[in-house]
Amino acid sequence: MSGSGRQRSRRHLSLGGRVRLVLALLVLPPLLAVLAALATEPAAASARHEVAKRFVPMQVTTDDLLTQMVNTENSLRGFLLSRQQTYLQGYNNGWKAAMADVRSVRATIGTDPVLTARLAAVVSQLGIWQSQAEHIRLNPSLHQVPELTQVRSSIAAFDGVVATDSAQAETRSDHLEREEAWILGITIVGSALLTALGAVVLTRWLRAPLARLEEELAHVVSHPDNAVASTTVPELASLAGRVDELRRSVLDESTQRVQRGLVVAQEDERRRIAAGLHDDIIQSLTAVALRLQVAEVDAEGPQREILDGAAAAAANAIDRLRDMVFELYPPALERHGLVAALEAYGAGLCGGPGIAFTSTGDTGQVSMTAQAIAYRVAREAIANACKHSGASSIEASVAPSDGGLAVQVHDNGGGFDRAAVPDVPGHIGLTSAEQLVAGSLGLWNLASGVGQGTTVGFWLPDPERL
Repeated sequence: MSGSGRQRSRRHLSLGGRVRLVLALLVLPPLLAVLAALATEPAAASARHEVAKRFVPMQVTTDDLLTQMVNTENSLRGFLLSRQQTYLQGYNNGWKAAMADVRSVRATIGTDPVLTARLAAVVSQLGIWQSQAEHIRLNPSLHQVPELTQVRSSIAAFDGVVATDSAQAETRSDHLEREEAWILGITIVGSALLTALGAVVLTRWLRAPLARLEEELAHVVSHPDNAVASTTVPELASLAGRVDELRRSVLDESTQRVQRGLVVAQEDERRRIAAGLHDDIIQSLTAVALRLQVAEVDAEGPQREILDGAAAAAANAIDRLRDMVFELYPPALERHGLVAALEAYGAGLCGGPGIAFTSTGDTGQVSMTAQAIAYRVAREAIANACKHSGASSIEASVAPSDGGLAVQVHDNGGGFDRAAVPDVPGHIGLTSAEQLVAGSLGLWNLASGVGQGTTVGFWLPDPERL
């Protein structure tokens, strides 16, 4: 499965954005429902307030008005029958109380046109009744008290309108309260359902990209060379990038460990072969050469020539094997270290009038494996300087650095144009040396210019310490 084939997500929201979106979808509907319920509360409260603060007081005041008029009528009747001023005082007080009730009702009804008209009818009937009552009171010969029938009728009509309006207000208040309760109930049930649905959606929405990332990681575990496929979810894309960096780091570290192991193994093998050649084959050939020399003393004529040729061949083979041992792993390196081995090599190769060679520094705690590799690289640089630079002075310096070994070979020769290195005779060895440094996970630097001399510098890690 390729990385591009596994990228099926078209969403670009982050995980945090997904959570916020679902939470918004969960919170918004209940919030709107609560706002709608709260919007009905002022109307319901207004209706309840109208019943409690307006219609009920008007009904109470209207009942009191009727009671006062009855008291006024009874007081007038008592006065007409007894002509005692006590009854007349009750008549006057009752009439004043009735008028106070009328004023209270008028202040309560406000600008309601129907109630205003009904109250006007009540006031009119009260005025008619008062006129009749005053006429009778001022004429002692009259004893018939005017009836309150029309007053009662007008008051009853007014009270009926008040009762109707009060009932309508109560009905409206009850309706709004039921509507508010219904909205809140639906909100509670809907919130529970939305919460459950949101939890399912959010879980699936979050798990889907996580499952894809898990699939990618499992695929990378099975195929370490493949990169972790990217994702459009920002957090997971960042995580995938970090995992991919870790994968590359682990692969690089694993590759370096394998390469360092190969370097150590190669040097061990070189040391073993060199020891085998020196301690076994060269010793055996030396014994053969000695026997040939002994046999040559007693031989005559053609036999002497054959033995002489055989002894010369054996001596030549011994020399070549010793050169091979020196190439593989010079004995001086094991016995005296890198600086002394380079000094011996440089003095032997460049020895003679006109060239001064020096080797300085120390290797610190760097292993013999790193020193052996550094020796072969530095040997190429020294050989190149001795044979091709025309220098009068060649310096090799060695120093421990960053857990490895830093070596520099500098000559004061004629130098060369870096761009023309492939065409300059003798510089193939430097290319091989550079490849050896790269294969050992080291760093290489070559600085040269016509008339400026040449400096070969390189750094090698210690494969036995990494």
